[in-house]
Amino acid sequence: MKRKILVFAEHYLPAVKGGGPIRSIKYIVDSLSDKYDFYIVTTDRDLNDEIPLNVEKDRFIQVEKAMVYYTDINKLSLNKLRKIMNSETFDVIKLNSFFNLRLSIYPLLLVRLKFIKTDKLILSPKGQLAPSALKFKSIIKRIYLTLAKMFGLYKDVIWHATAKHEQIAIKNEFKKSNVVLIRELTDIAQDQIFIKAVDKKPKELRLVYLSRIHPMKNLLLALRYLRDIE
Repeated sequence: MKRKILVFAEHYLPAVKGGGPIRSIKYIVDSLSDKYDFYIVTTDRDLNDEIPLNVEKDRFIQVEKAMVYYTDINKLSLNKLRKIMNSETFDVIKLNSFFNLRLSIYPLLLVRLKFIKTDKLILSPKGQLAPSALKFKSIIKRIYLTLAKMFGLYKDVIWHATAKHEQIAIKNEFKKSNVVLIRELTDIAQDQIFIKAVDKKPKELRLVYLSRIHPMKNLLLALRYLRDIE
């Protein structure tokens, strides 16, 4: 019998605007679904959208190789979350955010209060513990970090870092943490479709930026550097 993994994600297919985290979870499911059964709890809408996705809500439904539970995040109470998490016996719980109240902190609290039993609790902070990220809403984040450390909320958590600098950032905040460095999975190269070659003209640079516009991405600084290149 396959082991069951419960994944909490802010957005999942058919959402697209959530960016890289959606794809990385999909790649994990596609790569490991022959060995594990994946269950995903996520919001019922795409990033910053007010209109919900055209999906069935509040029960697990099959979406490609995973069972997905779409719900209105504003109505996801602790009691509702407890019922979802107890609907199956999950061997592993994976959180994909550090500061998300309902999709990270609530599940963590339910495990810590022993309402939910699981063999392993894995947390991918997705860069949220980087010094640049902690600058935003810094007072609230620092208060939560202080309380979390005081009460040992993250004791025995397995941390998943996707880059060396993220591993260092986690260690800086949680000194005795167990951090595993595993790069994000990506599309298989041979499955990529390249439409055409790009002609490069001397002294001319054309760029395409594929990412969210956010201060953490430091796009403005990159544009300033490019402006000064002759």
